[in-house]
Amino acid sequence: MTHQKFLTPFSLLPGRREARLQCLFLAALISLTLSVPLAQAQSNAEAQEQFATVESLIAGGARGLALLSIETKQNSDTPIESWMRWERLRIRLYRDRADWSAISQRSQQLPPNAPVKFRQWLLTEAAQAELNARRGGAARKHLRYLIWRTRADQKQMAYWRRLIIRSYLMDNRIDDARMALLRYKSDYRATSDVWQILYARVMMRAKEYQRAFRLLGEIQTLDARLLRLHAALNSGIYKPEIVMARAQRLAGRSRLEPVQRRRIWLLAAQ
Repeated sequence: MTHQKFLTPFSLLPGRREARLQCLFLAALISLTLSVPLAQAQSNAEAQEQFATVESLIAGGARGLALLSIETKQNSDTPIESWMRWERLRIRLYRDRADWSAISQRSQQLPPNAPVKFRQWLLTEAAQAELNARRGGAARKHLRYLIWRTRADQKQMAYWRRLIIRSYLMDNRIDDARMALLRYKSDYRATSDVWQILYARVMMRAKEYQRAFRLLGEIQTLDARLLRLHAALNSGIYKPEIVMARAQRLAGRSRLEPVQRRRIWLLAAQ
C-alpha cells in the first residue's frame, strides 16, 4: 500500500529552504495570534485612562470640559461597552445642570446594538427628566413604551407605574391618577411608605385632606412629614401656628438640601 505525501506550498522547494520557510510561517502565525489580545488589552487600558481623566474633571468641577471630552470620544465607532459608559457620564452631567431636554433627547440616539437593560435605564432617565421639566405627557410616552414594549421584573414595572401616576398629577388629571392608583393597588397590594406617600399626594390633589393626613401618620421621612403638615393645614386639623412651629422644627434639621429647606419655609409661610 502506498502513501501519498501531503503537499504544502513549501514542499515544492528544496529541503533546507522549505524547513526555514515553514519555521518563519509558524513564527508569524504565533505572533499574529498573540498580538490580537495584546492590542485589545492595550485598547482597554487606554479607555480606562480616558474615563479616569473625565471623571477627575467632573470631580474637580470642570463639567463643561468633561462634556466636551465625552463629545470627542463617544461616537458611532466606539465599542458599545465604552459607549454606554460614556453615556452614563453624559447623563450624570446633564442631570447635574438640570438639562432635562438634553436627557430626553439622548433616548432617541441609542445605538441599535444597545442592550435591553441599558435601553430601559436611559428611557427611565428620560421619563424622570420630563417629569422634572413638568411635561407629564412626554414622560408618559417614554413610560408607556417601557411598560408595554419591554420586559422587566415586578419591582421595576411598579416603579414605572408610579411615575405614570405622578405624571397625571402633574397634568392635573386627577381622575386618571385615581384610576391608575386603584389599578396599581389591586395589582401590587401596595403597603410601602413610597406607595402611601404617592397615595396621599393623589388624595391631596382630590382635596381629601383628612384621608391624606391619616395615610401619612406612621411615616417619618421628611417628604411625608411635610405633606402631612400640608394636609393638616388644609383640613383644619392643625391651626396655622402649630404648622409653623412644626415646620420650623423640621428646618432645624442638619444636612437638609437647599430644595428641602425651601419647601419647609414655603409651608411655614402659608
